[in-house]
Amino acid sequence: MKARPLLGDRWIVRFDLGEEVGAGLTAFLQEHRIRCGNVRGIGALRDLELGFLDTAKKAYLTKRFPDEMELLSLQGNVSVKEGRTFLHAHVVASDRQFRTVGGHFFSGVVSGTAEFFVTSFPGVEIHRRARPELGFFDLDV
Repeated sequence: MKARPLLGDRWIVRFDLGEEVGAGLTAFLQEHRIRCGNVRGIGALRDLELGFLDTAKKAYLTKRFPDEMELLSLQGNVSVKEGRTFLHAHVVASDRQFRTVGGHFFSGVVSGTAEFFVTSFPGVEIHRRARPELGFFDLDV
């Protein structure tokens, strides 16, 4: 991963072949003490793991897509969950037949490159609160 600051509290972050994006983005956010912000990006991934929240079961249904896919869009927000920086992101990706899939982003390995813009809001912390009746944590606003 390579990163460089842009104007204000913005960064450009690039991941290279073989790097895992979910853990890498989280590590970047923690290293830079970003506790409130947003992330958006594009690229190419393999071993993409997505989820769909089944609120009746209070659990994510997950699916792994082992083949290379175009990362058409990753959109996410940054907050604090149980004391730690937390990235909540969703993804839309397409396969070789131009079919798209989407869902909650868990992980993905770069198969070409992945490029992200990160915006932070220094001095601001947004926390997540437990919603046991639904099986997830939402923003405490």
